[in-house]
Amino acid sequence: MLTSQETAFLKAHGLAAKDVYDGRGEATHERAESARAAGKSIVLATDCMRGHRLRTLHGHCVQCEPGKLATENRFSTPGYVYIAGSLSTGLIKIGFAPELDKHGRKLPPDAYAGAPDWQLLYSAEVDDGGRIEEAARRRLKAFRVPADFIKDGAAQGVELLQTTFSRAQRAVSEAIGGGRCDNTWRSPHWSKYNFVK
Repeated sequence: MLTSQETAFLKAHGLAAKDVYDGRGEATHERAESARAAGKSIVLATDCMRGHRLRTLHGHCVQCEPGKLATENRFSTPGYVYIAGSLSTGLIKIGFAPELDKHGRKLPPDAYAGAPDWQLLYSAEVDDGGRIEEAARRRLKAFRVPADFIKDGAAQGVELLQTTFSRAQRAVSEAIGGGRCDNTWRSPHWSKYNFVK
């Protein structure tokens, strides 16, 4: 099914033939659904313009753009979608982390937008964290505020939201969909973060 070049490519990226769904002959959306159902992260499909056949679930050629593998893997990674808020800035952040401190309900130690007072307000354990984070953010695109933070000594861009906690939680819940999440948590202080503008 796979050529030696495709097998070598997969191996170089920590993948194997078992991670590939044979979607030849299927439409993009059909093969993506089938691959997800089979627990596969890569699809064998028709040739791209350069003759490559390995695709992401969204149809991008991973041999032409290997960076798409990281995005695809993040989209299907289990973990926690969370909502955090900063009282000093009046901003909300929707994020994803493979692990959260479940007991202390602590966020990764990044000072988004220069604010040291970020508090975890909500978390939901999900199977496809990156996808849900992205879908929730898309629902709130009208409230986006670009900002910076320092990570590993370098300035990084981050997307924050000028909105209320309730609106953010509704967007996350809609992105998760009905019955797909049993393990959620909400801070008893969430109402302080329903900022009035």
